[in-house]
Amino acid sequence: MGPRLGLVALVALTACSGPKPVHPDAGRTTPVATATPPPALPHTPPDAAAAAAVDDEPETPPIRPADVLSGNAAEQAIGESAPPPETPRDPDSPPLLITPLGVGPFALGLPRHALLQRLAKRAELVRMRTAPGEPTIEAADLSENGVHLLHLVVYAGRLIEVTVTARDHRAVTVAEIGVGSTFDDAELAHGDPKKVGRGWVLSALPGVVFVPALPSLLSAPTPPPEAIIGRIIVVGPEAD
Repeated sequence: MGPRLGLVALVALTACSGPKPVHPDAGRTTPVATATPPPALPHTPPDAAAAAAVDDEPETPPIRPADVLSGNAAEQAIGESAPPPETPRDPDSPPLLITPLGVGPFALGLPRHALLQRLAKRAELVRMRTAPGEPTIEAADLSENGVHLLHLVVYAGRLIEVTVTARDHRAVTVAEIGVGSTFDDAELAHGDPKKVGRGWVLSALPGVVFVPALPSLLSAPTPPPEAIIGRIIVVGPEAD
């Protein structure tokens, strides 16, 4: 090797073996990011959670026998159920006061058994003929001193209709309107008439049908003032 080639090789070797450049971040330790664990949720035992859910639910009313029975069994359960509480009555009012809710103690909705108790063997329920599978219809006629006074209809175990069929000072409205009164007096006492299937309902007595003594008058749009009331049928405000 000549002197010039040896010098070049020496210079190259020195350059390769010299100190290497140092990066500015060399020697530093890069911090490792750590995830913060989420806060622990309170543990609720399964039984306690179920109890809390039950407490939040509204109470379910008890199931009555008539709600799950059908047919004759349901009618029997309804007919033997407890009667609704009686509405307080004025002791000075007529014993058979006619209102939209009934006639005296014979309130609409009365169960069959309670109705028989109030009839006190003065009348019997007679079953009417109905189609197979249809609810039972029964009727009773209450007479006093030989006069047919009330006709009562029981449908599926409950009283649904009471008819006053005769003139009696005990069976009148609060304005003393009863069978034998004129429609003029009835309208002055209880308001304007509205035509329904079997007669007229007065505005102040919804559910009480006034029937003329003369059936031919039913064809008229309004009852003649001098017409006589022949029957009073209580069916309730929802049925007139």
